[in-house]
Amino acid sequence: MDRQLLKWLEDNGCPTSYATIIVHKLYNMTLPEFLVKYNDLDHHQLLALMNKYEEEHIPIPYLLNEEYFLNDFYYINQDVLIPRIESEELVMRVYNYIKEHYQIGDTIIIADVCCGSGVLGISLKLLATEFDIKLYSSDISAKALEVCKTNYQQHGIEGGILLGDLLTPLIDNHINPDIIIINPPYVPTTRIVDDLVKQEPNIAIFSGEDGLDCYREFYQQLPQLNNQPVIFGEIDITQNESIKQFSNNIKTIKDIGGVERFFIDEQNQP
Repeated sequence: MDRQLLKWLEDNGCPTSYATIIVHKLYNMTLPEFLVKYNDLDHHQLLALMNKYEEEHIPIPYLLNEEYFLNDFYYINQDVLIPRIESEELVMRVYNYIKEHYQIGDTIIIADVCCGSGVLGISLKLLATEFDIKLYSSDISAKALEVCKTNYQQHGIEGGILLGDLLTPLIDNHINPDIIIINPPYVPTTRIVDDLVKQEPNIAIFSGEDGLDCYREFYQQLPQLNNQPVIFGEIDITQNESIKQFSNNIKTIKDIGGVERFFIDEQNQP
C-alpha cells in the first residue's frame, strides 16, 4: 500500500504531493511514519478514498478538505482554488524581499488581494515571524472569505478579512499596504483546461480573453491608494510581456523551472 499510493496518484494524474495530505488526514501521521508503519495500519479509509475519487473524479484536496502549502496544512473546499505548489515560490520571493529591504521588528502592512483560502498571506505571516506583519486578506467571494476565516482561526492569525473587488475594500477602509500579493484569475477564457480544473470555481480561474481583465481593473484602482506599494503577482506563462503594459516598473521573475511566472512592480522606482 505504501508505494502503491504514490503509483496510484501518478496513474490518476494527481500530484504525488497529495500523499502528504492523504496520510495526514486519514492517519494523522507524516508520510515517513506511514511508510514505516503501513503494514500495521487499517487502510479501509484509504481504499474508500481511492474508490470515491475514481468514481466521482473530485480533486483529492476537495475530498479531504485539506491542502499542504509551505510545510503546513490548510482547510479548503470547492469555494476556493486549490493552492498550487508554484505559489509557494511566490511567497518565498516576497519573504526574501522583506528580509532584504526591512529591519527585524519593522511593522509591514501586507495585503493578500484575491486571497481565496488565504494561504499566501497566512503562510507569509507564519514565515516572517521576525517582522511585525499586519495582514489584510481580501476577496470578492464571501464564500471564499469563510474559508480564509477558518484558516485564520486554525493558525491563530490576527488580521483583517475584507469583502470586495480587488483593491476596493482597502481603499474604502483607508488601508495603505506596503506590499501587495496578488494571485488573481489570469487564465484566458479561450484556454481549454482539464476536467479536474473545471471543478474549481471559474471566478478564481478565468479573466477575459487574454486573462488580464483582473489586472486591468487592479491597475485602474491602484492610484486610489494613498501610497505606492510594492506589488508581487503571479501570471500565466504567456503573459510575461503583456503584463508590462500596466506599469513601466514591472519586472518578470523566473520560477525554479526557468519560466517567467511571477512579477514585481516597485512603483516608487525611477
